Amino acid sequence: MSPLELPGLPFTGPDPAARRRAVREASDDDLVEACVSLARSLREPDLAPLARAAGLPLAEVVASPFAVRAVALGVQVGATSRHRELRASVDWTEHLAPEVADPEHDVWDRGVLATGKYQGFTADAPHAIYDPAHVSKWGPHEMMHRAAGFFWRPGLTRWELYLSARLNELAPVVLWYGPEQVMRLEEGAFDRKAAGASPAARLAHARWRVEDDAALVARARRTVAQLSAGIAHFERELSAIDAERARGVRVPAPHPFLDSSSDATAYVVGHHARLTSPDVAAALSIVPEETRASDIGVYRDRVEALFDRLLFTPLRVDYEEAAERRARRTVWDLLLRAGHLGDGADEDLEDDYADAAAVLRGAPCDVDAWRARIRDALGRERAAVVLADGSSEGRALDALADGVGQVVPCAWALLDQPDALARFAASEAILDRAPLHLRACAWLEGAPPAVREMAAFEAAIAGAKRDDGVERLCADPDHLPDLLDGRVMKSGAFGLVHCEHDVLTAHAAFAEGELTSPARAPVTLLVGAFFDEVSVVPLPDAVARVWAALEGAAEAGEIVAAIDADLDAPSEGFPTSGDAWIRELCLAGALGYSPR
Repeated sequence: MSPLELPGLPFTGPDPAARRRAVREASDDDLVEACVSLARSLREPDLAPLARAAGLPLAEVVASPFAVRAVALGVQVGATSRHRELRASVDWTEHLAPEVADPEHDVWDRGVLATGKYQGFTADAPHAIYDPAHVSKWGPHEMMHRAAGFFWRPGLTRWELYLSARLNELAPVVLWYGPEQVMRLEEGAFDRKAAGASPAARLAHARWRVEDDAALVARARRTVAQLSAGIAHFERELSAIDAERARGVRVPAPHPFLDSSSDATAYVVGHHARLTSPDVAAALSIVPEETRASDIGVYRDRVEALFDRLLFTPLRVDYEEAAERRARRTVWDLLLRAGHLGDGADEDLEDDYADAAAVLRGAPCDVDAWRARIRDALGRERAAVVLADGSSEGRALDALADGVGQVVPCAWALLDQPDALARFAASEAILDRAPLHLRACAWLEGAPPAVREMAAFEAAIAGAKRDDGVERLCADPDHLPDLLDGRVMKSGAFGLVHCEHDVLTAHAAFAEGELTSPARAPVTLLVGAFFDEVSVVPLPDAVARVWAALEGAAEAGEIVAAIDADLDAPSEGFPTSGDAWIRELCLAGALGYSPR
């Protein structure tokens, strides 16, 4: 495969600071022209191999021109991404730092596998972690972290770790709020709320790759201020860090969203014990100086040079070289995971560290042979955890099985395919930035209709949310007055699920231990949460139509009349009038009632 060539911004100067100054002093027209030229040049190469090497969805890689460059920097050094849900957790806090343990770590909740505050990120990790619970900007951000390397030396002090933590975050965080927003999708400045509402990047939204010149220029003009703002952010942070090094005290830098000094302090709290433990120290001591800086001044200059490469340097990604480096980093990853066991793994692997150090310096690397060596050194039980690293050779399925068993248990049982979990884990659906129940539903789109509908029903239950307007601002549904004297409020937490099969009866049977295929019987279900309970209400067509047409709030009398006008002969056990249906839906939490 031919190497990937990526030009940078055309600003010049004798050193990184001078090149940044050239951008700050450029006119808006010059900045727009430079960014448009960069965007055009990045349209030409095939970027799918870059995304595969990074272990990221293509849409995340091409979300913006600087996302492409950040990912390329990570791939250059040999980094890739390991899926959070397919990587057996080595919870180092249990042995190395119990004071920062999080009881919610590795617990599924509403389709999200929780990660502890301190377990979620380690600067010394060779590969990025791909967590579907994160927004799509995390992909380039994490690859930038891997390109930044890390600081470590035996016996590092807390102050050194603080400075290095702040330096390690500098380029990735500036990328997030600054350059990566230039021409990104349909965005402008970073909007946390909007990003949370649409966490996944979609290829169709990367308009900078296909739009005509006029539209591309307009897009650049709308967003180019983020480039200058990012450089200003970088300058402020670097100046503050330099002041900290000189004065020996913390120097915060102003930012509307961040307190990098506080974040770095938290990193010290969470990680100093880990990084000074003998097991972890043994694994990190073999990492060469080109990746692991042992002097803060050297690391500071390395981070500044990385940001310079992100903006200006023509990049070349040789995929064969990247694959070799990725293999070496995988050996590093396995040994570091062993160190995180915290049970004397450094002694068991003592004879292997010298060979591993040679591998990381460029000696031939056979990852399969290293897996066998680690298995022999640690024994089958401990090695099983270490080797389940989330790679294609070490994909762990236990956590995923637990998650699927929580969110779509009946649908998965109805599918009755022993290899389904492995195929799901290897599919593109597993990479979507969404809760597990939505990804499972997407993967089951090709399943038999009854299975597909059961998955949609179970996903609605798993994703049920509450509406505090109905819960807190409306009358007690157990003591409603005459409905004609008030208004009803539609809960935004409830939604309709239309099925051609009786998934409700089959699901109830499954809960009692009986697996039966849903009978062919069309049903419409209203599903949502009310306080701490999930409500499921089967609806006749008349009530479903009125519900679907209702927006916000309406006069209760009008809703009663609309249901009565359309309600056919009621089924046994169901409300027989519009008034009774309103009361039923209020009890379920789908409606709230407010008297005048």
